Amino acid sequence: MLRLLAIAAALIALVLLPYYAGSNTTITIATQTLVWVVLALSYNIVLGQTGLLSFCHAVFFGAGAFAASHIIVAADGGSWSGWPVWLTPLLTFGVGAVTAFLLGLFLAARTGVAFVMITLAISQLVIYLAIAFDSIFGGEGGIGIDRAYDDFLFGLASFGPQREAYWLVLTWALIAAGLIWLLRRTSFGMLAEATRENEERVRFSGQSTWHIRLISLVIAGGFAGLAGALHALNIEQVSTDQFSLKTSAFALFMCVIGGARHFLGPVLGAIFLSVLDKVLPDYTSAWLLYLGLIFIVIVLYAPGGLAGVIDDLWSRYVRDRGTAKPRRDALLVMGILLAGLGLILVVEMATSLGAALGFEAGGSINIFGVTVDPKSVLPWCVAIVALAGSALLFRQVKGEAET
Repeated sequence: MLRLLAIAAALIALVLLPYYAGSNTTITIATQTLVWVVLALSYNIVLGQTGLLSFCHAVFFGAGAFAASHIIVAADGGSWSGWPVWLTPLLTFGVGAVTAFLLGLFLAARTGVAFVMITLAISQLVIYLAIAFDSIFGGEGGIGIDRAYDDFLFGLASFGPQREAYWLVLTWALIAAGLIWLLRRTSFGMLAEATRENEERVRFSGQSTWHIRLISLVIAGGFAGLAGALHALNIEQVSTDQFSLKTSAFALFMCVIGGARHFLGPVLGAIFLSVLDKVLPDYTSAWLLYLGLIFIVIVLYAPGGLAGVIDDLWSRYVRDRGTAKPRRDALLVMGILLAGLGLILVVEMATSLGAALGFEAGGSINIFGVTVDPKSVLPWCVAIVALAGSALLFRQVKGEAET
């Protein structure tokens, strides 16, 4: 009952978000976050369920985005005149699925390092082809579209205002999330997870792991194509950046940081990285370094991701209160805070001095409202003490966990 109430409250908050959002910019960011949620969920079909690390997922995302742009351009006074814009993601699902099927015929036969290297090669090949065929992909400028080329949805909405575009993307995002959630509970979803855990045993049971990987790629490609259409509708501009390796890497980061083994993991990862992407650049020029550090910490110390951490805390403090260890958790929190303080001081002061990047030495910097001179010895001593203190606390926590 509590879970149903939480889901209902979340849905109401999402639907009403445009009314309490401060500006169209906030609504646009929220809309793009929904796009990343769909992309992350689609990628997790390949990574979290089937256990395949792919670097060409952006190919399906880009295929859907460009397909949507050409459909809308054709519908805006062209041969597809009268086509309802809100149905466009349905077609791009098919485009992404077909693209994934064609590539999957070769990809599904490989796993491990070979699979990763082939996806890298495909990603770079598609980027080159997209740049070369500028008549299809628009060259460096890309393709601009107008999602409000006519009144649709029975005359109730044109999807021109950002608020209406948000509701359109939200509707498709909820549909996609619901279908992916159901997929995890089907016999195929269980077979995909079994293939991830023990491929040899699945083969011995009479199942074709090649077909399982191929179907996973096709389904994931379809939802990635749908996400590409939502991206095109939100931004109203499509470029070859949609095919870039960084888009696939972003999807990977969202799944790993959020928790690839949990359904809500990619959702949490998409929200977390979207916030970082919009907030951190306003405070630091080294925000990508922080993102890399967060990724490393999650992989090393919290392989279950944010969803795994939340599930563990819920188990120990709500469901199974007898397993809670407040003292150990307090030491862990103190260690994390000290480690964060030390790393922030080191990164910001090193960036200011240009110690690693070869820039000219900078002046004083502001960290948490405190003016810090990176040329002074005292801030570096504080950073070292903070990092050493965090190491001692982590050692204490580990010792208590083993006893």
